[in-house]
Amino acid sequence: PLADCKYRFSSWGECDPTSGSRTRTGTLKKALYDAECQQAISVSKPCAGKPQTRSKGERRMEIRFGMFSTQKLCCNTVWADL
Repeated sequence: PLADCKYRFSSWGECDPTSGSRTRTGTLKKALYDAECQQAISVSKPCAGKPQTRSKGERRMEIRFGMFSTQKLCCNTVWADL
């Protein structure tokens, strides 16, 4: 079984916009119980969300100073005389 094969994996690759997934490869590290294992395997997973174009610091500043929206955060309010 594949569970008896232990692999050392590389880092996840960049998101492929065509397939919508990212891949990484693993090279055989250890075969347990004389298991028949592939010398190298490739695994993939879906890309997570949209790619981030700003640094964490920039996002923190935007949230802290209320610049996280291009729309006005407040609206015109009409107060009625009671």
